[in-house]
Amino acid sequence: MSDGAKTDTSGVTGLRKKFFRYLAAAFGAVLTTSIYSFVDTVVVGQYEGETGTAAISCVTPIWNLFISFGILFGIGGSVMFSVCRGAGDERKSNEYFTSSLLSVVGVSAVLYVLFLTLKTPLLSLFGAGDDEVVLAKALAYVSWIAYVMPLFIVGNYLSAFIRNDGNPLLATVAVVSGGVFNIFGDIFFVFGLDMGISGAGLATMMGQILSFCIMLTHFVRRKKCTLRFACPHGFFALLLRVLRGGFAPFIVDFSLGVLVILFNNRIMQLGGQTALGVFGAIATTVLLVQVLFYGVGQALQPLASFAYGAGDTQALGKLLRYALLTAAAMSVIFFLTAMCAPAALTLVYIGEPGEETLALGVYAFRAMSVQMLFMGINVTLGYYFQSVLKVATSVMISLLRGLVLCSALLYLLPAAFGAYAVWWAMPAAEAMTAVVSLVLLAVRRPRTSAALAKRKEK
Repeated sequence: MSDGAKTDTSGVTGLRKKFFRYLAAAFGAVLTTSIYSFVDTVVVGQYEGETGTAAISCVTPIWNLFISFGILFGIGGSVMFSVCRGAGDERKSNEYFTSSLLSVVGVSAVLYVLFLTLKTPLLSLFGAGDDEVVLAKALAYVSWIAYVMPLFIVGNYLSAFIRNDGNPLLATVAVVSGGVFNIFGDIFFVFGLDMGISGAGLATMMGQILSFCIMLTHFVRRKKCTLRFACPHGFFALLLRVLRGGFAPFIVDFSLGVLVILFNNRIMQLGGQTALGVFGAIATTVLLVQVLFYGVGQALQPLASFAYGAGDTQALGKLLRYALLTAAAMSVIFFLTAMCAPAALTLVYIGEPGEETLALGVYAFRAMSVQMLFMGINVTLGYYFQSVLKVATSVMISLLRGLVLCSALLYLLPAAFGAYAVWWAMPAAEAMTAVVSLVLLAVRRPRTSAALAKRKEK
């Protein structure tokens, strides 16, 4: 085995330690999708109030839609990379790296041009609507970020491959460094230089540049980096497998972006700017919690993919148990926090809220807390099925919790129970999906074990 394929799953104690080592690293890596928006929302909310969080909410879908493509090629390509490494085929693993890299660069360029050309109508469509104040603040925020938007896509892609190439610590260091810079940069630019929401965008831009540059150092460490350019044989066949492997997590982020757009417009219709400002806080919190669950899934994925490629049923089962227990513990913590301290959470995001805003924030955060009990199960099992190449099952889970159930409940619940029921759309969708996910696990897991045992006999 090459140095880069450092995911040997032998030994129970070693396996547990390796999972939690990958988990710690993954928590840092996945924060690339949320640390910037979280810090920006908090700082901007304290400076601008609910108008600022409303503007951030209109920008949030851009993060989801752009970053989802980095996840599509990064997770999809790295899954196939690890499976090939587990099977001992280093040449094929690098063909997957090369084909996915070329694809993500091309897609990034196209999306970048579209964003620069259409950013004003997009922000209006994403929730700002005819509100000139919210639209102006949203444009001020993205004015700096627009220069480096492709780095958010390619950065997510590189993070996935660096983890699967046996260097999860570097991915963590890169993201944490960019995040720390963003925190202090936000405070300095927004408050110190009195730049307001524009300063938050500047800090985010500079933090992402720093994070991306640190990731690039992986490729000059020849002893640790086993990623090599290899001429892809059958480029489109390789790309199709990459797309299949990454489609489930792609749909999670992409559908979240679409849902935020639907929520922004629906909430603006039902409650106006105040409700949209509260939703900006809710959406940022949901994103933060969801990417932490991604951390569990992304710690599981390279190890489970390797175990699956090696035909190690015992290791695969233990890894799944570690991941589900971790997700369950996190779910309880998140639930209790949001249920017991909703007013404090509202005040974190919105400086000096009015009585109406605070009351709405308390209600919305308590409704969201129920969602936390089920989200971890769905995200973790989505990654598990993806790791064992049960792509259709993984996609089914992702679609159910996103576009299928949540988008329907977003309109059905308020129509049946009134405007406040809109806050229960996501919790209800997660709960219904969790039931389906657990049934699918009970049905699919024995089949996977039997298939691996049969393959080993050959």
